[in-house]
Amino acid sequence: MTIKNRSGKFSRMLSFGKALLVVLPLLLLLNLFNPFAIASADLNDPEPKRVLMSDQRQLNRWGINDEKLPPDSVVRYKEFSTWHEHRWQIIGLIAVGLILISIIFLLWVQWAKRKNAEERAHRSEVK
Repeated sequence: MTIKNRSGKFSRMLSFGKALLVVLPLLLLLNLFNPFAIASADLNDPEPKRVLMSDQRQLNRWGINDEKLPPDSVVRYKEFSTWHEHRWQIIGLIAVGLILISIIFLLWVQWAKRKNAEERAHRSEVK
């Protein structure tokens, strides 16, 4: 008697398991995955290390400065400034703006020189 799996989920799990059996030894050989480096709690430690975790949004809501928190505390959900998030885009826009301003200035200088040259040429023709 054979059991037919109509949904295909079981066969997908088997193919994932086979892929994992192929990939995991390769990762171990290439030293990309070290299962012993996974941090685990020391069950024999009578006083486990406690870390204060805070939410930046709530600190801002209640007006608490992060500098008042203990030094080993972890602050999550920090809201970064526009400069921090889009630094290179801002620098690129400023650079493009400076290039355009310099091109406009050079074109204005060339226009002024051409106008002076045309006036001198006109005066020399009149005389």
